[in-house]
Amino acid sequence: MESRLLSLFRKLSVIMNLKKKLTLFVLSLFLAAPVAAQDVPGISSVGVKGGLSLASLNADNTDFSYTISPRAELLYVQKGGVIENFTSGNEDVAYSLNYIEIPVLAKVNVPVVRQVFPSLYLGPYIGFAVSRSITVDGDDVQGANPEDRFNTTDYGLAIGTDVDFSFAGRNLVLSARYDWGLANVSADDASEEVGTSTFMITLGAGL
Repeated sequence: MESRLLSLFRKLSVIMNLKKKLTLFVLSLFLAAPVAAQDVPGISSVGVKGGLSLASLNADNTDFSYTISPRAELLYVQKGGVIENFTSGNEDVAYSLNYIEIPVLAKVNVPVVRQVFPSLYLGPYIGFAVSRSITVDGDDVQGANPEDRFNTTDYGLAIGTDVDFSFAGRNLVLSARYDWGLANVSADDASEEVGTSTFMITLGAGL
């Protein structure tokens, strides 16, 4: 079990996220793509990401000119995945990596029509691990030592688009985002590098 887990953690990482913006509580369901030297079958993941996003939207801009503004976020992000039927006893192996993540983005508002405000954003992010765990069918793995297997920081680039609009008297935002991890999250210097890659779609409603 120990050797199989070590081999797996050297080759893949899957991210799970759910996003909460300033004045926007957002639920999202998305697919997270593994980055690994080889394909590993039987992997599924879904999860949550919560935090604070500081962004601005100039709704009084009547000439619809392009505007660029900073966008900073403070997020709690749960990353991890489930490998189904991984052991000889058809047990599921799951791992969870929890981070405080700070993206710093440049946001470009794109003029289209009134009451619809699309924007593009791009920038780096860095995450600091606060906890890590490995379980088999919900039970901790003895001797797995997840704190020793994964680095305490993760970083990369985020690129995405938002569309803010009004519907039935409510302010809504539809977002699509891709996070490209550049860090090697494996703490084993002898292993292959392990990165992260995530695509997510979110829909939020203003309170």
